[in-house]
Amino acid sequence: MRRIGFILAGLLFATTIVTSQELVFFEGQLRVYERVDGELFELQDSLDGVVDFGYRLDTNYVVRTFDGFAEILLPNGHILKLAENTEVRLDEVVPRGSASGTDRVAVTGGRLRSVVSGLTGTGREFQVRTPTAVGGVRGTDFVAQVGATSEIIAVLEGVVEFTNQDGALLALSSNQFADAIAENFVPTQANVAERFYGSLLELSDQIRAAREEILAEITEDQIEPEPEEAEPEEAAEPVAPAPDEVVTVTPPAPTAEPDPGIEPGEGPVDQFMASLAETLGLEIGTISLEGVTYSKLIVQPTFQIGRLRAGLYLPVIYSGNLFDMDDWYRPRGNNEWSFGTDQDWNEEPLVALSDLFADLALKIRFIEWGSMRDPFFFKVGNLSTLQLGHGLLMRNYANDTDFPAVRRIGFNLGIDFGRAGFEVIANDLANPEIFGTRLYARPFARLPLAVGVSGVTDIGPARELPAVDTDGNAVFDVERTADPLFLNVALDLDLPVIERDALALILFADAGGLLPYLRSPAGGLEAGMQTQALLHETANGTGLRNYGIAAGVLGNITVLDYRLEYQQTHGIFQPGFYGPNYDRIRGERVRETIAYLQNPDAPQYQNETVGIYGEAGFTIANLFRFQAGYRWPWTRDPDTNEIVIGTDDYLGATLGLRPGLLPLGISGAVTYERRYFAPTLTGRSGFENARLFDENTVLQGEIAYPVAPIMDVVATITTTPVRDSAGRIVYEERAGELRPRFGPVISIETRIGGARF
Repeated sequence: MRRIGFILAGLLFATTIVTSQELVFFEGQLRVYERVDGELFELQDSLDGVVDFGYRLDTNYVVRTFDGFAEILLPNGHILKLAENTEVRLDEVVPRGSASGTDRVAVTGGRLRSVVSGLTGTGREFQVRTPTAVGGVRGTDFVAQVGATSEIIAVLEGVVEFTNQDGALLALSSNQFADAIAENFVPTQANVAERFYGSLLELSDQIRAAREEILAEITEDQIEPEPEEAEPEEAAEPVAPAPDEVVTVTPPAPTAEPDPGIEPGEGPVDQFMASLAETLGLEIGTISLEGVTYSKLIVQPTFQIGRLRAGLYLPVIYSGNLFDMDDWYRPRGNNEWSFGTDQDWNEEPLVALSDLFADLALKIRFIEWGSMRDPFFFKVGNLSTLQLGHGLLMRNYANDTDFPAVRRIGFNLGIDFGRAGFEVIANDLANPEIFGTRLYARPFARLPLAVGVSGVTDIGPARELPAVDTDGNAVFDVERTADPLFLNVALDLDLPVIERDALALILFADAGGLLPYLRSPAGGLEAGMQTQALLHETANGTGLRNYGIAAGVLGNITVLDYRLEYQQTHGIFQPGFYGPNYDRIRGERVRETIAYLQNPDAPQYQNETVGIYGEAGFTIANLFRFQAGYRWPWTRDPDTNEIVIGTDDYLGATLGLRPGLLPLGISGAVTYERRYFAPTLTGRSGFENARLFDENTVLQGEIAYPVAPIMDVVATITTTPVRDSAGRIVYEERAGELRPRFGPVISIETRIGGARF
């Protein structure tokens, strides 16, 4: 247990101001505890009346007030004022003079005023938590109030980034407040001083004097805060309300001096611009598309009403003249700003109407409500994690892997009626080609077991295959002539053992297969449903082919999400057939399927592959996100009958860092997903010419450097297939086969407002 210094007023009190880690001044009854292994040990009871104490507090100390108030001065000059009946936990206390670090304070009940300054440019931060939410502070004066039915942050001056338990983020500025557990998590304008502060408006002279001495010791490489506001000499202290009460008092008359919580550049105009920027999400910079470098001006406003979130995408991407629409980039040759005016409304009204709605739909970045496994959820827009059921057929399908070169308006809807429910998916409302649905029921009244059936189809997987190669030679004749349709079907079982926010354990099992359909005869194959792909006749009878089964457990333990499953596949079927890079390898799937149908008895189609897939991820305070998964396959060598490690493994990893973890406010995120990872890395036979960044890879990354409170310089990079003017993927000969040509898309931009990841 740490030592606590106890000094009674006078000269000893003045000495404590300089030497102690923290200074506590209070009136009334106060208790201080140390938190060790989750248990509280009381350190000191106060005496009744007006008594000044110097406490050497530290990380994991808990302070409780009862019939009075307390003021705590942290080592870097931040002031905490506790109202009566308030409990505050010091989760992390940064020592005085530290070049970096975050003071973290948790309010478990009552009301706390925080006066924070001197952060900009120092590498230090301040964070306040409520039971379900967190507030990141950028030099400010605010109140955190926690009651039985509310968790409120109210800002008098400055800016607080308030994040609730669903991950929704608000930038609260002067005279705004929000409730993290209210039905509608939105900023509300109010006279914060009258509504929330009460007696918290006044700070004691002792605390002010001590703070001046502490700030005077800050080294020259740290930014000094602005001078403190002088308190009115005869300000009467209003009666403090209970933690949940809303009060109305007359605040002291303001003076011309700035409040101690205001940083340079955070006046009313700056706060308005910061709020506007967060809403607009403006991007200005350059981007490389299809080997051409363009300039861009993009506005991405976002909105939130309760659990409903929406964002627009309003781009102007141009090569030379911003004001010449003919010079603007046209994804897949479409003038997305024409809204049907470039069509013939008299001769082809339906085509013109379709173009109008398609151009309007392209302005939607996303609209979403809830999340998967909620009783009701839906998503519309650029979606990167579309999944059907447990993911045997479709898992983490992304319709935005080639964004912004290719833009799609995906759709995902799920409704659970209790005894039954359904999910539906479409890859692009403007030009739909991939559809999926899952129907499920819970036939047993007292057992939450769900039985489901799923189906996913791609009606045009060969439509992006080129007719000729780069030398003008005809290619993919059979595949394009057959013009196949993929139909994947599956059955599944879902049994939630426990499913709560803090703990979930869900057992599942799935079985599915691939059934192609050919629109036209080609390459010796007849048109129609190719049932032999799923049920194959051999000398020993009918055998099941091209199937997959999976069984395992998924869920979460507090902040940790997990998934562990056993997988077994046969033929050309793959778990998560429609995966994150499916749009890039649709042509490869067609080539595999046609080759299999032409020679189903080939040795490479006879083996079963089994594997274990594991995945885990966690988020810390909405500042750090890490998730990784790996599929380890093995199979039987047809010649030696020995078990060998398979080639079709999968690696996926995502890392995200928000400002506050790296020096200089730098933030960033990177995602890497790849099939055939280990064989490519080791140069295994058959993969000597494979590359870590090709059609089997999804790479997306960005790094942001703040040049101003509301402005970042951002560099982004992603890999994407090269497309021709009609939007088709360009193929090149590589290792004796035609493969999609890939290249990086690099963007350097100035981003004003908007989320960093």
